[in-house]
Amino acid sequence: MLEGQLVHLPAPKTHFSEDFVLKESTPVFATGKNPLIYIKGGQIEERETEMMNVRWRYFSFRAQIPANEQLEVPSCGSCFAKFILKK
Repeated sequence: MLEGQLVHLPAPKTHFSEDFVLKESTPVFATGKNPLIYIKGGQIEERETEMMNVRWRYFSFRAQIPANEQLEVPSCGSCFAKFILKK
């Protein structure tokens, strides 16, 4: 994700003494409202933004299932991974 750089993720200090550090190739799932944009010195870096976007897969969910139609589905890491890798 960051070309071999360590990634520090804050961990709640009530449960962990240190932050999480990603050192190797680790899949990361994130949520957000907009695609990633790399900004340096207040300016959008088009090339860096393009290189970052090659590394991420974006999924847009534009509709919500009404509460009375929602089903409880048990979580399945394997199924989610297959969904992500299919795109």
